[in-house]
Amino acid sequence: MKNDNSKKIEKLSNLLEVEYSRSKEDIWSAMEDKLSAPKKEEKKVIQLNLRSWAVAASIIILLGIGSFIRFYHEDYSTMAGEQYRVELPDGSMVDLNGQSSLQFHPYWWKINRSLNFEGEGYFEVEKGKSFSVVSTNGTTTVLGTSFNIYSRDANYEVNCLTGKVKVKLPGGAQTVITPNQQAKLVNNQLEVTETNAAHSTEWKDNEFYFTRETIKRVFREIEIAYSAKISVEADETTFYSGNFKKTDNIEDALTIVCNPLNLKFVQLETGTYVIKSN
Repeated sequence: MKNDNSKKIEKLSNLLEVEYSRSKEDIWSAMEDKLSAPKKEEKKVIQLNLRSWAVAASIIILLGIGSFIRFYHEDYSTMAGEQYRVELPDGSMVDLNGQSSLQFHPYWWKINRSLNFEGEGYFEVEKGKSFSVVSTNGTTTVLGTSFNIYSRDANYEVNCLTGKVKVKLPGGAQTVITPNQQAKLVNNQLEVTETNAAHSTEWKDNEFYFTRETIKRVFREIEIAYSAKISVEADETTFYSGNFKKTDNIEDALTIVCNPLNLKFVQLETGTYVIKSN
C-alpha cells in the first residue's frame, strides 16, 4: 500500500513539474510581449505630443513677435517751457515745443510712416513714402518737406516751408499748400493764406511771433513757454500782433503784450497771473 502510494505521488509530481515548466516559459513569453508592446506605443504618443507642443509654441512665439512689431510704440512728450528734438526711424527730425507729445511705431515704420501728434512741432521729413501726422484736429500728409504744425485745444494750423503739404480735417475737408502758405482751421473750415512760414518756427529760437492773434492764444503761448498759470479776465477775442525775445522773466513778456492793448496784470498769492483791462 505504501509503495503504491509512493509511485502515485512520484508520477503526479513529474506531471506537475512538466506542466509548471511549460507554463513558466509561456507566462514569461507572454509577459515580455505585453511589456514591450505598450512601451513602443507610449513612446510614439510622447513624441507626437512633444512635436505638437513645439509647433504650438512656435506659433505663439511668432504671433507674439508679430504683435510686438505691430503695436510697440515710442512716446515722447515735453513739459511747459521745454523743447526736445526727436529722430524718427527714417532719419526725419521733429522739434517739439513745450507741452507737446509724439507717438509712433518704430518697427512698423517701413510699412506705415504715420505718427500721432499734439501740441506744436517743426517737421523735417526725409523723402520716401507717404508721411502722415495725425492730430485730434486734423491730419497732415507730406512727401519730403518741412512744415510747422500747431494743434492745441481747438486750434489747428499748418505752415509749409518746403515741398507740398496736404491738410485734411476729420470731417473730410482737405487742401494742399505749398511753401509760404498756411492752412488754418477757421469756423470748422480750412482757410488758406499767403504767409512767411519761417515766422511759425520762431519758437525754436525762443522768440514769440504773433500776427493778428487773439490774446487768448497769445497768453496761452506765454503760459506754456514760462510754465506759468495765466487767467484772462479781459476780452479774449482782442487781437495782438508783435514779436519779441523770450527772457528769463515772464513779466517782461506780459508787459510787452499788455501795454499796447491797455491791459494790466497782477500776480495772486497762488502765483497765478491775472490779465485785466485798465
